[in-house]
Amino acid sequence: EAVVRDFSHQAQQRDIALRVACESPLPLLRGDRHFLTQALANLVENALKFTPEGGCVNVQAAVIEDCVVIKVSDTGIGIAPADLSRVFERFFRAEQPRMAHARGSGLGLSLVKAVMDAHNGRVWLESALGEGTTVYMALPISPSESLVQ
Repeated sequence: EAVVRDFSHQAQQRDIALRVACESPLPLLRGDRHFLTQALANLVENALKFTPEGGCVNVQAAVIEDCVVIKVSDTGIGIAPADLSRVFERFFRAEQPRMAHARGSGLGLSLVKAVMDAHNGRVWLESALGEGTTVYMALPISPSESLVQ
């Protein structure tokens, strides 16, 4: 919710609906709050960057089996099937002719993967050109000591 709040002004400026839906209550997670927040912020920022005006970005969180799964989905330009296997590589930027103006280093998704790996989590995505992208982060639910809310 805090990450969505941080990006709400940017979404409003571009007429993008930015919504959050969290299963309540979510369990506490073991991890580094700063890095987990940064990973989610990278996903929301990408979703907004690649979603045209009038589109929608949804952030959802729910418990699935023994993990908290966070899902960021957009109605953006999508990723070509040929690029899907490389999106988590450092410095990789898919060629998007309509988005040549979009700035970025190609590090955002590789950072998300590194954070998930460091937290014994998992990240993956689904995408279709012209329809949008959904990125999932799954974090294991931990015992109650040393937890992040």
